[in-house]
Amino acid sequence: MQLFHGYIKEDKFHLHEHEINHCVRVLRKHAGDTIHFITGSGPLYKGHIEVATKQLVSGNFELIEERFGCVDYNLTVAIAPTKQLDRMEWFVEKAVEMGITKIVPILCDHSERRILKPGRLEKIALSATKQSLKGALVSIAPLITFRDFIEGQSVDYIAHCDQGEKHAFKTQISEQNGPITIMIGPEGDFSETEIKLALEKGITPVDILPHHYGHEESGVPLVTALCERLKVPTEYRQLAEITCRYHTHVHRAFDVKPKTLLKTIMAADAYRKPERFKQFLQACKADSRGRPTFEDRAYVQADFYTKLMEATSVVPVKPILDAGFTGADVKEQLRLVRLRVISEIKRESKGPEGVY
Repeated sequence: MQLFHGYIKEDKFHLHEHEINHCVRVLRKHAGDTIHFITGSGPLYKGHIEVATKQLVSGNFELIEERFGCVDYNLTVAIAPTKQLDRMEWFVEKAVEMGITKIVPILCDHSERRILKPGRLEKIALSATKQSLKGALVSIAPLITFRDFIEGQSVDYIAHCDQGEKHAFKTQISEQNGPITIMIGPEGDFSETEIKLALEKGITPVDILPHHYGHEESGVPLVTALCERLKVPTEYRQLAEITCRYHTHVHRAFDVKPKTLLKTIMAADAYRKPERFKQFLQACKADSRGRPTFEDRAYVQADFYTKLMEATSVVPVKPILDAGFTGADVKEQLRLVRLRVISEIKRESKGPEGVY
């Protein structure tokens, strides 16, 4: 199928200037002929030429297919341009064939190519789009620095060459829903500073997939920044931060140590704010059920934590005072008594298998 690149204006299709010469002079199309064209937004159209001159090709049209050659994923690749430009051009061709949605050239500490003109890449992308029979043009953004990119956009993954167990990227994201963004570094890889900065932003290194080690703590600054940006009330920001930091302690309630259980209860300020503690457990439940196959699974961890909180909240302080403890020692003795209560309850409780 011969495809052309055009646009629609006032119920008529028009070919772009760079397509007119090929249509009229090379293929010798004229009024009355039919062509197929795309606008770059996804659909495939059939155009019936009414005017065919050296300056204008236009006519009536009809929609043939709404999502012509479109894929079911939304993948953005932020890549450092290669030293040899032909390799970058080859990447753009293959990216189009794969159905990548957007390409963002990034300037890194080790980048050898520090200037990139997008015009040539856009022409290659258009040619590859027509050759691979697709209706959507890949978006090619202007060159941007690594730091500006991760500050201004949500990024999911970073592919770097540091040591670690390797996993197939395609396999790890096969069940992930929604847009995905991955960063690929220059020939000399990302610098240590860039990798560290990415990890601080909560971006997952590809080499540790499907795990997200330390995502609880690394995610807190992201939550805080989002709350500040949206002017979220303080009480809800604090709840979101607590949930981000401690949700896995709740998921693994039957495996963690008694001191971790008490630490989580104390961090949530459950004794002073029992209603917020309920909200915290509800948020953990929502996080658990948001994963595939967990939608209808009973979240018994919330009930277990509620039981622990209620049991430890009624521990009397008077015997501790009567024993002669004062000041900070009272708080420590109260903590030890609560730990014993939690340990006893934990020994009598056994959660079902695979409840994370």
